[in-house]
Amino acid sequence: MNVQEALADVEGAIAIIQRYKLGDVQDAVAVVDQAKRRLGLSQAHTVVALAGTTGSGKSTLFNAIVGHEVATPGMKRPTTGEPLAVVFGGLDEAGPLLDALAISNRHYLEYSPEALMGLVLVDLPDFDSFALSNRAQAERLIGAVDAIIWVTDPQKYADASLHQDFLQPMHGHAAVLDVVLNQCDRLSSDEVATVMADLARLLRADGLEQVKPLAVSGLTGDGIPALRNRIGQRVRAREAMVQRVLTDLHQTRAQLPGADSVKNPHVLEQPVVLQAMIPDLAAGIGAVQVADAVKAQTRRDVFLQAGWPPMRWLERWRKIPVTTVIRPTVSPMASAHVAKAMRAVAAPIEAATGPVWRPAVKALVDQAREPVLAGLDQAASRTLSLPETMPWWVRALNASQLIGILVVVLGGIWLIGLRLIGAFLLVSTDTLREAALPIGALPAPTWLVVIGLIIGLVASMLAAGGGALLARQRGELATRQLLSGMHALINTHVTEPLAELSAAAIELHELEHPVPSHSTTIRRT
Repeated sequence: MNVQEALADVEGAIAIIQRYKLGDVQDAVAVVDQAKRRLGLSQAHTVVALAGTTGSGKSTLFNAIVGHEVATPGMKRPTTGEPLAVVFGGLDEAGPLLDALAISNRHYLEYSPEALMGLVLVDLPDFDSFALSNRAQAERLIGAVDAIIWVTDPQKYADASLHQDFLQPMHGHAAVLDVVLNQCDRLSSDEVATVMADLARLLRADGLEQVKPLAVSGLTGDGIPALRNRIGQRVRAREAMVQRVLTDLHQTRAQLPGADSVKNPHVLEQPVVLQAMIPDLAAGIGAVQVADAVKAQTRRDVFLQAGWPPMRWLERWRKIPVTTVIRPTVSPMASAHVAKAMRAVAAPIEAATGPVWRPAVKALVDQAREPVLAGLDQAASRTLSLPETMPWWVRALNASQLIGILVVVLGGIWLIGLRLIGAFLLVSTDTLREAALPIGALPAPTWLVVIGLIIGLVASMLAAGGGALLARQRGELATRQLLSGMHALINTHVTEPLAELSAAAIELHELEHPVPSHSTTIRRT
């Protein structure tokens, strides 16, 4: 993985973490900003810093590497609070780099050894200085330079503070770290061998088995050529800067929140979400009650238009079925069912993504609760809004009922007229009946009443049967509409956001756990 890819990975991970508020990324943002600044500055120079504690002879060693006295050695703590830089060649390009590192005390060697051309050697303030500002300067530059040479001495090489406070935290930066034992002139050759073996053992315990310590003396010059050669190899390879940036980015990526996310992402698939939510949402919307109300309303509407006219007015006094359904937005029971549905879908998602994602999942389902509840209310309202137009056969039955009533009324008026004529005009009733064109055993008026009643009865029976059939069809349609509405709500407010969250969790997991490659590609920028 090259440095640009590593930078893009960390930036992508930071964006996901910030979007879903998974944790603090302030330090990671600072690392990214620093990496961008360093990549934008001179890559013809390699910045190597000498770090160490008071009394380790760091300044003397600094002068020995440079070849003449630049730093002022001293035993007073602290000797200086300002870093000192010596630039070996490439003076113009080094200026902006040192400005970015905030190193104002600088020296330029126009005629530098060929092996060290491109080196920027920095003498840091003492790491154990009593002045907090000095230590802050040292820590800042340790985090910004390309490579570090930690200088210790025979008295302090085994100090716990050295290993715990500095070397152990640097175990991921072994590729850009060197450790030198200065003042070896104070020891015999046997003592130097013993101390170096012990120092190597301690470095292995610190996780720095790649770091090979070097014994030097800034005072006598012992080991200085070997140290210069080691520094020169870094400078000539020109990989220290890129390696340092890569290491910082890799460590930052591994420490970002969400590293243990996405244990079981398949549970976020849509069928699982639907299966978990549909029963409770159906109960929340009152799907059975809505379908029953649609059926009852359909039977009532058919009866009001095709039922026996004298009974229709009684039906108008009964409650309208669709108005008896309790709307989800005003129903505590509906709210409870929606909350239960959200909990049912949140539990497996939290288990699948891990604890870091739990607040994001909770925020997502909490945010979806009110829109889902409002959507259920709208779906119920649409489903209960039945069409005003009825099928043609309802109108035909209504016409039949009117004809039947008309025939009954006509027959009744005929019979009443015959009775009145017989009573007031003293005309024989038998004669009048015979004059009424009897058909079989009954006169025509009576037949009209009977026929009208039969028409009304048959039409009422057909209306009842047709109304039941139409009610069943509309009830099934209502159920499908409600199910479709619930699917749309789940997709819009739950499934799609969860799919985005799932994709982000998987992406973050992959960014923080990249597939290892067999080789590292370092691309110059």
